[in-house]
Amino acid sequence: TTSESVTITVTAPDNGGGGGGGGGTNPCAFGAPQASALASISNSQYSNIYVLGSGGPDVSNWTNFTINWDAANNGLYQFSVLTNNGVPSWYNDLLPSVSHTFGSAEPEVSISGSGITGLDGDYYATTDGGNFVLVSKTGGFTIYCSETAGAPTCAASRGSVAQASAEPAVAALQLALYPNPTADSPTLAVLASEAGTAKVLVVDLMGRTVYQEQLTLQPGTHQITLPIQEQPSGTYLVQVQTTNRHYQQVLVKE
Repeated sequence: TTSESVTITVTAPDNGGGGGGGGGTNPCAFGAPQASALASISNSQYSNIYVLGSGGPDVSNWTNFTINWDAANNGLYQFSVLTNNGVPSWYNDLLPSVSHTFGSAEPEVSISGSGITGLDGDYYATTDGGNFVLVSKTGGFTIYCSETAGAPTCAASRGSVAQASAEPAVAALQLALYPNPTADSPTLAVLASEAGTAKVLVVDLMGRTVYQEQLTLQPGTHQITLPIQEQPSGTYLVQVQTTNRHYQQVLVKE
């Protein structure tokens, strides 16, 4: 899968005092709290994350939010954020910071000790179509994780949150990374539909770049060998950066 860095923070001015609960004064509640338990969300990855309303975390460096919730087994198996600058980390596993009641009516999640400024707090969890939504119970804001670019619009007593526009679009790349996991040097295949340039980086979870290469792209498939065979075993992030897109995949080095 690919991850596009078109994350945008959208904020409306707060003219109405302190924020209230998600279903009360938050104008972007998307029906939360919902009456039923949260339906399964199977390993869903969202590359467009927005903050609607007043306050909340700065998500401008988030390139991916992933949730894996199995309602049948009442199991939350992944709740994570990838960033494009390693702040607070490149890969942020939020599971240890989360407690939830996704399997109950009015599903909620509490986040504590995440290390992400403005994220800790109590939220109602809901969905909007195929999108995952966290509605702050006390802060008057909503975190909206979307499958498509373009923030939703929600009317507010404090004003309206208008749809934001991304940077000028360029043709998307298609990536394949194999073998993965690997003990040797994997191959990154990049399929481009038009000419351009891109930078490839391999970064460890401490934020250190262990390999980088500048690419001149022509229409077609480019195969790049990533010479990491001498690197220690562990998890690495393979990043491809163009002028206005950022792709990121997780590589496991055995």
